[in-house]
Amino acid sequence: MLADRGVRCLLGGALGDALGYPIEFAASGAEIARVFGASAPSRLIRCDDGLVHVSDDTQMTLFTAEGLVLARRHGVAPLLAVHAAYQRWLYTQMPTRFDRPEVGSLLDVGEMYARRAPGSTCISARDLLAGEARHEETAAALDVAMSMRSPTYADLEALANGGWTGEWALAIAIACVHDARDAADAMWRAAAHAGDSDTTASIAGALLGAMGADMPPAWLADLEMRDVVERVARELVQAAAY
Repeated sequence: MLADRGVRCLLGGALGDALGYPIEFAASGAEIARVFGASAPSRLIRCDDGLVHVSDDTQMTLFTAEGLVLARRHGVAPLLAVHAAYQRWLYTQMPTRFDRPEVGSLLDVGEMYARRAPGSTCISARDLLAGEARHEETAAALDVAMSMRSPTYADLEALANGGWTGEWALAIAIACVHDARDAADAMWRAAAHAGDSDTTASIAGALLGAMGADMPPAWLADLEMRDVVERVARELVQAAAY
């Protein structure tokens, strides 16, 4: 069961990411509903090149998981291993600026080198966290999230900033998940708003997967790098078991 939920967690995160990525910069939830409908689409939305893509969110999630796996295998401190994993991700985004790292099988996956609109914070923030407040902002955002029931895109767009910061991305995901009866509907609610759609839907999908929710088969059939996501998820679960 742990292995199953571990795989579902990463798959759910990738599905939500792929669902939200093509609509991330839409003007409003009303515009998304007009173009794609108010209910969850039967298949994942394709990007301008006609393909389904995940964003930097899934790329970084996979590198995080790989870092944790390597930490357990080689007895390295997890924080150091994940830091090194993020350096490997940074190399994939700017390979001409850095030497290729010596470890990490994800460096052999061509899709990891695609630039999928990484935020400036992801590129530049290894030293910014120390200056941030501790927990108060996140706790306040989660209180708001737990008070919401089946939020509409208008409800989500009325929140602080559309999920462009960590605490509100988590809050939007939880608001869409905590009373959810259908995984596809919950992920679509988390994606279909004028905000950081791929991140909020990715978090929602990961939470649903960790809760054991079934993922839409048609979405799974379309998912970019599904085999890589499943492989890394199983490696992470196996490493955590030892």
